[in-house]
Amino acid sequence: MHCTGVGKVLLAQLPPAEVRAILARAGMAAQTPHTITDPDRLERELERIRTQGYAVDDAEQELGVRCLAVVVPGGPASTALSVSGPETRVTWAAVERIVPMLQVAAGALAGQLDARGAMT
Repeated sequence: MHCTGVGKVLLAQLPPAEVRAILARAGMAAQTPHTITDPDRLERELERIRTQGYAVDDAEQELGVRCLAVVVPGGPASTALSVSGPETRVTWAAVERIVPMLQVAAGALAGQLDARGAMT
C-alpha cells in the first residue's frame, strides 16, 4: 500500500495510528529506488495527499510508470480509481488534466454504489 497510488490514497483516509499499525504488519519494502520506506516520510506524503485530494506513485512501485489515484467519496468501503501509464505519456502536464477527470468519475461512481459496494 505504501508504494502505489491507490494504496496511498486509501491510507490517507485513515487515522495516522491505524496507518502505522498497517505498516508495522505489512512492512515497507522497497520496490524501486523511489519507494518511500520511511514511515515518517510516508506520513508527510499522506498529509500532502489529503490536502491535494489525489495520490501520485512516481515510479515507486515500478520504474518508468506513474500512477494517479483518487478516493471514491462516501463509498460503503474504501474504494479508489486510478490511471497508470508510462511516465513519458503520464507527464506532469497530463497529471493536471487527468486528476480532475478522475475526481469527476469518482464522484459519479460514488452515487452509483449501494451499501454493499455494488452498482445500483
